[in-house]
Amino acid sequence: MKVSWKLLLFCIFGSVLCAACLTAGSPAAQIGAPNSTSLRSIQDANFEDLLASKFRKEHGGASMEKICEGMETQEINLADTVFGDLDGDGRDEAAVMAFSCVAGSSGPDLTAVYKLRPDGKIIELTLETPTQERMFRGLNTDLVSLRLRTIKIEKGTYIEEYTIWGPGRDDARDFTYRWDGHKLALIQVKDVPIQ
Repeated sequence: MKVSWKLLLFCIFGSVLCAACLTAGSPAAQIGAPNSTSLRSIQDANFEDLLASKFRKEHGGASMEKICEGMETQEINLADTVFGDLDGDGRDEAAVMAFSCVAGSSGPDLTAVYKLRPDGKIIELTLETPTQERMFRGLNTDLVSLRLRTIKIEKGTYIEEYTIWGPGRDDARDFTYRWDGHKLALIQVKDVPIQ
């Protein structure tokens, strides 16, 4: 049987076109659509893994085993996770606080605020680092230290509360941040009684 080359090309082109039409309607084929393993909510994220990755990056990419050699643990242990909308998009972000292997008895030493983007990827929001002068204003750094106590999300702000640790102290210092379109900017530092 002799087949025309035009008919053969028509069949090949038709098959390719038909396959393209079938896949164009599926979510996985759409540009920018999250893949099937994407998270539906920030609450579903593995925060231990996210913080371990951040911790390793801060230590030059070394393995947890190397960074934590000789320590009691080689893991990240979550202390608290809170959720709330910080950037005004109607979707919750997650603020997390954890202990690394180097925390010792001084309290949690890791914090981060994570956002789930519409494409299913998780990003860490930049948190403004307060200057030493602003952190310790009015405190004698030879006598006191600040130890992370709690994290909160309230009325669109992110708050880190630190116990003021030292002789004769029974108070805390709150650092309040608000999203400015680029970062969580420090807007207030105030001393509060420990509740």
